[in-house]
Amino acid sequence: DYCKLEDFKEKYQYEWEKKEIEKTKKNYLEVKDENRFVRFIDCTFSNSICNMGCEYCVIKMTNQFGDKKAKFEYGIDYMRSALSKERLGGKAFFWINGDGEPFLIDKIIDFVQAMLEEGHYVAMTTNGTIAKKIDELCALPDKLLKHYFVRFSYHFLELKRLNLEDVFFNNIKKVRDKGISFALSIVAADEYHPYIEEIKEKSLKYTGALPQVGIAVDYRVAADKQYTGNEYLGDWMKFESLPLYDLENGKINSCDMCSAGINAFKLFLMSGDIYRCTQGKKLGNIYQNILNPIPYMESMEVCGNNFCKNSFLYIAEGTMKNKKIPSLYERLNRVDENGKNWINNELKEALLLGVK
Repeated sequence: DYCKLEDFKEKYQYEWEKKEIEKTKKNYLEVKDENRFVRFIDCTFSNSICNMGCEYCVIKMTNQFGDKKAKFEYGIDYMRSALSKERLGGKAFFWINGDGEPFLIDKIIDFVQAMLEEGHYVAMTTNGTIAKKIDELCALPDKLLKHYFVRFSYHFLELKRLNLEDVFFNNIKKVRDKGISFALSIVAADEYHPYIEEIKEKSLKYTGALPQVGIAVDYRVAADKQYTGNEYLGDWMKFESLPLYDLENGKINSCDMCSAGINAFKLFLMSGDIYRCTQGKKLGNIYQNILNPIPYMESMEVCGNNFCKNSFLYIAEGTMKNKKIPSLYERLNRVDENGKNWINNELKEALLLGVK
């Protein structure tokens, strides 16, 4: 029957993956261990499940909410081999941010742990309300968590509606107490304007600093269109947040030579498909044929797009050497009232250096 067939497929796949992992140990040379990462990997996933319903969310805008939970198509050990330091040529920085809430994905903590054990850096964006997964994360060894970063999205009105404000800030406290690097970010949505002073007050109370502020994009209209008219943008400027000064997150002209596709690429986390970047061509699959080299582009190319949709990731971390914009560290870090940085020194060094 179906269940037996699925069990057989799972067992067969596990045995096959185990053999492939053994082969890779003989295939790649050890690499020098250093703080600087050699690949920036923009990870995404299709997960239509979320416990919130923010008005500016792309999933809600495009009516994609449902019961489709993202599921890894390969085993964690196999993915670790496919994404090993030896195969990638050194440390990588994994930026995990996709559709829906990542902490609702089965085995996501296992994947994060595997990448950290491999020596990589991992960053993840979350709505900060899944306490069980935060607890699992905080239970990982301190040595690993030095390379982990969590960006808490402050969905102010949804937290109020769902009575989850205390849960949210308590989860931030757990992360801070554990010494994990973090940031608090919020969207400059017009519906938040009446609550700006309350947002400031609570941010200062629970994180010691104001949140970093960004502008959402309305993908129903165009990939470079703001979510709202931002009638009150001037009030948000008082937060002195770098993302706000970045021409709405994607208006940076990208007609220049770019190394995306070589030292940076977009990875569909579940399937292994890789693309040059958010707007770029497909390069291949990183999980298939892990004995073969990763199918990077052979040389840099001029970007064919009028603007860089994810400039705050790719260009900020060094894919266009001729364009100097603030790094992820400068965009996400704050210094709290006690003079302590949200982001630790090891991650700071890596993010300021950028990708090789």
